[in-house]
Amino acid sequence: MGKIISFVFLLILPFVVQAQMKSENWEIEGEVDVLTRIGSQPSSERGQVAFSVPSLKLSGDYLIEKNNSVYFQVQMAENRSKDTKKFQTELSRAYYQHLSGDDSWIFRYGLIKSDYLEDNELLLDYDVVPEFRAFANRYNYLPSADVGLEIRYVTSPYLDFSLGVFNGEENTAKEDGMHKDVYVGINYDDSSFHLALLAIRGSYDEYESPLNTKERNLARIVWKGGLVELGVEGLTSKELGNATQAYGRAEGWDGTAYPETVVLAEGASAWLLFKIDSEMQFLARKDYLDPYKEVKLDEIESENLAMIVKDKFRSWVLGYTKTVYKDLHSTKSPEKEFGFVGLRQIF
Repeated sequence: MGKIISFVFLLILPFVVQAQMKSENWEIEGEVDVLTRIGSQPSSERGQVAFSVPSLKLSGDYLIEKNNSVYFQVQMAENRSKDTKKFQTELSRAYYQHLSGDDSWIFRYGLIKSDYLEDNELLLDYDVVPEFRAFANRYNYLPSADVGLEIRYVTSPYLDFSLGVFNGEENTAKEDGMHKDVYVGINYDDSSFHLALLAIRGSYDEYESPLNTKERNLARIVWKGGLVELGVEGLTSKELGNATQAYGRAEGWDGTAYPETVVLAEGASAWLLFKIDSEMQFLARKDYLDPYKEVKLDEIESENLAMIVKDKFRSWVLGYTKTVYKDLHSTKSPEKEFGFVGLRQIF
């Protein structure tokens, strides 16, 4: 992470120093998430009440000059240092952005969240509860952000195409390796329909060819009605089983029995959002993931229900989540079940 921070500050510093630091050129926003969990399963956690702060985010957008800006987001993660037990702070996004004169081309360079995930936030921004993160991101098949460059071509207010080249895997491995991830994305969004497609191709530095290749395909389709929103998201992934386990995909899937084996994973998520009015919604979501199609009884199934009460600056999320891990998934408890109350406060 230190190399990422150094890279980004070296990237941003020249632009900030050269620009006249006018306060009116800044847009600053913050967000704090607070979560209370009431355990039910496993039985050892039944009745336990746990308070947590999943994240505290501070972001800034500085307009250097017309069509040129820098953006950053610093996040206090829930993870704590093993030594000091203190909360850890990380740079979660930071990039330089250039827009063409007619705003049809967007160029970003730095630590970037993919267009696919950004659009998901506009649809369902309730990841104050980790189980409500975007499907591919929840099961760690798509990183929250990565270092590289991205070009978007906006053909209309409804349609854009994106092309990106990134280090791969959120820089948890070699940041200076010779292999990179390349992705191509298509996003369509209007008042009643949404479609997003993303294809990722790359290779791992730590594994030998030809077993080091990775292939991921993601798709999201959403129908947006006046009172009801119905969405489906799916993914396929093809990579070495060693990588699936090493990078903690599929919530700790145990692949020790399949060394040097290329595994095909498939999964889907469906959700129904019922809008009672502008301030109250009900959300139901069902996930299914098979980390290795050739093996039975290693699947994950998750059911999530929530009531959302929101206004311009805050969202209260109250609900229940249950995740079942089949017998051969891992050595963890076969079920994870809890109720929750979450708050997302914008400031």
